[in-house]
Amino acid sequence: MQRIALALCTAAALGAGAFFGCDASERPAKPGAAAPAADAASEKMKQAASLATDAAEAAAESAQAAGVAAESAEETSGEAASLLTALGFVDDRDAVQVLTTKIGSKVTFVPATIVVTAGSGRKLSIFNDTDMPHGFKIPGLALEAVLPPGVETVVELPPLIGPQIYGIECQLHAPHRHASLVVLPARPSGD
Repeated sequence: MQRIALALCTAAALGAGAFFGCDASERPAKPGAAAPAADAASEKMKQAASLATDAAEAAAESAQAAGVAAESAEETSGEAASLLTALGFVDDRDAVQVLTTKIGSKVTFVPATIVVTAGSGRKLSIFNDTDMPHGFKIPGLALEAVLPPGVETVVELPPLIGPQIYGIECQLHAPHRHASLVVLPARPSGD
């Protein structure tokens, strides 16, 4: 795109300079000398037009290649998601253990990436290891809880569909480090 703009600007500048940019000292003194100057200006305009055409062709080729790459990436992503859904995962845990703790100067969730399988009845057992209350919020699931200090809180998740990734934050303290809830497709029953 930049090459096209540069070529068009060059063409415009060459053309304008050939016709309007000459000051009085550059104008031919003899009436017969105008023809060579006009021929030179015409040649410069042809060169600028050729540059602009080449730049436009190169930009079109680049745009076409980018479109093909994007289609291929989307197709591969769709195939991977279909394969994950077809295979699925098994999770036999009653509840996933999560810890809210202070590491250095930051309060964080451990693990920072919580992984569960799709379905219903999924629970998180969150222990707040700090000396003050913290929040546990998953905006994408409209889920919010307050975690009292030194207490384990069980949070029941709504029915989940995978594959999906949800952000987790502390609604009580903005500088709290964020986490993620990754929902994997569950293996179909009977497999």
